[in-house]
Amino acid sequence: MVAALAFLMGATAFAIDGSIPALPSTAQFFNAPMDVVQLTVGLYILGYGLGQIPMGFCADAFGRRPTALVGMSLFVAAGIIASFSTSVDMLLVSRFLQGVFGACGAVVSRAVARDITQGPQATRLFSLLTSTLGIVMLVAPIAGAIMLAQAGWRGPFLLSAAFGFIGVALTWVYVVETRPASQPTAMMQRLRQGGASFFKSRQSLIGTILVGLSFTGLIIFVTISSKVFVVGFKMSELTYAFVFATVSVGYFLGGVISRQLVVHRSAIEMSRYVSFGFGICACALIAILALQSRNFPILLMVFVLYFACIGSMLSLGTAVVLEPLGQTAGMASALLGTAQLLTGSLASLAVSFIPMDAYKLLLICLALVAVTTLLVSQVLQSSAKVRV
Repeated sequence: MVAALAFLMGATAFAIDGSIPALPSTAQFFNAPMDVVQLTVGLYILGYGLGQIPMGFCADAFGRRPTALVGMSLFVAAGIIASFSTSVDMLLVSRFLQGVFGACGAVVSRAVARDITQGPQATRLFSLLTSTLGIVMLVAPIAGAIMLAQAGWRGPFLLSAAFGFIGVALTWVYVVETRPASQPTAMMQRLRQGGASFFKSRQSLIGTILVGLSFTGLIIFVTISSKVFVVGFKMSELTYAFVFATVSVGYFLGGVISRQLVVHRSAIEMSRYVSFGFGICACALIAILALQSRNFPILLMVFVLYFACIGSMLSLGTAVVLEPLGQTAGMASALLGTAQLLTGSLASLAVSFIPMDAYKLLLICLALVAVTTLLVSQVLQSSAKVRV
């Protein structure tokens, strides 16, 4: 079941990260500006965010398993359509729809994890899923670059559909229904109960902000990095894919370390230490900007540390959000995902159109996200002390 949940959770990461090396080639094929093709990332995430609440409702109303099977099947279909697009507009629309249907993966995997675990065990499972997501992020850009070389720009998009198909097969074989039996029967009652439980929990709201900020930092890097490294640093698509994979190692290690340490410390306490890591990254990024440095090895080390903080905070923040919520885990997971993804999609769309050097824009945005995450984490610590 964990393998199936990992594929459900990783479907979106694969669909995005696997396509990044193909963005410059896609722009050349359609004779379109790079900024327009970058919208495939922002629109995908926008659809992913808008699909969270409908998928969360379906997971609570009809069950985790059927929601995952139907949603991921439609995800596969949208990926196939994207790979055979005949215009940029068709590609953008199909990617938006793929994001909508792909939302079921994260919603269901988080809900199932909350159904079968609680307390430190839940945090460890979320960290495990985050770690496996890091592996997907490591492999996806390399696989996408290889498919780009073999099949052109369509290859990476078709590969995302293949990944989703594996998720459907694993779900069919290994995922059992875990939805709690004592569910309200009225549709509106489910919606009200899920929303009320989420918004009444100060811990859940602050945790959602932390998750949203961390995801925003990740998506900003995903959106701009190909332009920075392929265009600015004159790297080949395959070299860039290995750079992205190297940075993703940090994400993987962040999830692994959190999983080990959370046995002895709470998710809230652990998030405090991770926020200090964000602070270190912010200082480093500001120094690089001030010195106008383009030293690639130093930059790579900072990005690895930054991604380690993102991987840790995403797993810890998810545990913080869902810990106070039980029966409405599906809707809570959806609300968390909606806030997280809408924030990320808006940031992705915004940076695609900001008229600034991509390298400076990337460093400035990541520094702002890191500083804000540090401040919000301090609010969470203060709130926890008040409750105690």
